[in-house]
Amino acid sequence: MMSDAETTTNDRSDAKGPPSARDRLIKAGFLVVALGVVGWAVVKPHLTLPLDGWSDDLPAALSQAKAEGRRVVVIMYDNPQNHTYKNRLRDVVSKDGNREAMDAANMLRVQARVKKDHPLAQRFGVTGFPTTLLLSPDGEVITRWVGTIGEVAFRAEFLQGQPQR
Repeated sequence: MMSDAETTTNDRSDAKGPPSARDRLIKAGFLVVALGVVGWAVVKPHLTLPLDGWSDDLPAALSQAKAEGRRVVVIMYDNPQNHTYKNRLRDVVSKDGNREAMDAANMLRVQARVKKDHPLAQRFGVTGFPTTLLLSPDGEVITRWVGTIGEVAFRAEFLQGQPQR
């Protein structure tokens, strides 16, 4: 025979009442976190660092360069989260001296997200990322730098058309 205390305990464990406010809050919290993680996983690969004065339309820039007789600086990348690409943007092309040098030379600027098998990557001989190109007004490669480049080397060598060392 069960005592009253045992009966009460057993009755409570079998009873299914509505979830408590605390249980609902915990479930809602888990749902918010899960949606946030999934959302970030979907959005993160598409993020790029914004650059004032940089286009993402290389064909249009090439047409404009030809029409106006301007050179074009192009950064080709495959993944906006690539460490070297992000450093190139933050530590090189966004520096005042480099922006001023590109402005003074009236250069068009393009950042193009491509894969190695993309026609534009193949056209310009891209073998690794990021690849930074200096193009003539006719769209011919003046110089190409793959991988890292320093702030001063970008201005003093790359923008002057010198080959990568």
